[in-house]
Amino acid sequence: MSARGAGEPVIVWSRFNRGVAIATWVFSAVIAISLLFTPDARYLTVLAVPVALSLLAWAIYWRPRVMVDGEAVELVNATRSVRIPWEAVTGVTTRFALTISTEKGRYPATGAPAPGAYGTYAANRELPRDVRERAVRPDSYRQSGELEGTDSGEASAVVLQHWDAWSRAGGRRGPAPVVVTWHPTAIGATTAATALAVLALITLP
Repeated sequence: MSARGAGEPVIVWSRFNRGVAIATWVFSAVIAISLLFTPDARYLTVLAVPVALSLLAWAIYWRPRVMVDGEAVELVNATRSVRIPWEAVTGVTTRFALTISTEKGRYPATGAPAPGAYGTYAANRELPRDVRERAVRPDSYRQSGELEGTDSGEASAVVLQHWDAWSRAGGRRGPAPVVVTWHPTAIGATTAATALAVLALITLP
């Protein structure tokens, strides 16, 4: 049986990942400007390097996101998108990143990574002491990846809210196809740019 949940469509992305993307673009812009003003025109071929860095930053850090609506959760990663109907979802975990489990496999979301040591510390500071102590125990019902204020924690909260809304609206588990869509344009562009950048570096005079 299929039912539409009450939740409105939501898009979640990683603030940390987007910060890395912006920092990479700024760094790439500095390199590009420096090369444009170099007196030796032979070094202009190295412009392929900042171009490759910019494309990789977009594909790996900026583009990934988690999209949730009343019918499914969609994980947009660097090389592919995975749309998982609520009927197929069997679990949600956040050990290394938000990961949606189904009977046929597990699908991680690079757009919702679990926090590192500093991210866990920063998120824990906002919690009451008893909750903070439970959150860091390996056998805890609440792991660091579920903490409020973390990318994986915020994404998992949105996913769980919509999954619950779908269930309350009458949704039931059952056979439903998981749709995987590859991103050939992104894969081709980043691969070509990276190859040109490597070639430019190894052929420098």
